[in-house]
Amino acid sequence: MTSGVNVAKEVADLYDDIKFKKTLKVAFFRISDDKKSIIVDTENQVKWNQEDPYSTFVKMLPEDDCRYIVFDVSYVTNDSGDKTQLVFISWAPESAPISRKMVHASSKSYIKKELELSNEWSLTDKAEAGDWKDLACKLKGAVIVEGRQV
Repeated sequence: MTSGVNVAKEVADLYDDIKFKKTLKVAFFRISDDKKSIIVDTENQVKWNQEDPYSTFVKMLPEDDCRYIVFDVSYVTNDSGDKTQLVFISWAPESAPISRKMVHASSKSYIKKELELSNEWSLTDKAEAGDWKDLACKLKGAVIVEGRQV
């Protein structure tokens, strides 16, 4: 099933800023109200200088709507030291309307392809997000993630 949703140019522009200029730590994207585009969720962004960006990100997850999120995760490995990696997060809470979850699910491949992201974490409730160690499992060899010992 395809949704016919396109990815707005502003999404790629913001992603480039995150990846190359390190302007944001976490960026949220959403389906537009007319369900025709994936757009930047301008109300929800986390800057690099934000204290405890992980907890801030979790608090920003909407209770009843879906989001695509790019998190520039900082971590440490024993082999190569400090690293960062962009992780794609799909947020589709159980309480979101079925129609929103269906469009979200059928559009996910479009944004992942546009941003060329493969490392994905899918979340359906804040309890899953609260266990940041699941995120650590996505990062090969991570011993510290966002300042937390694994």
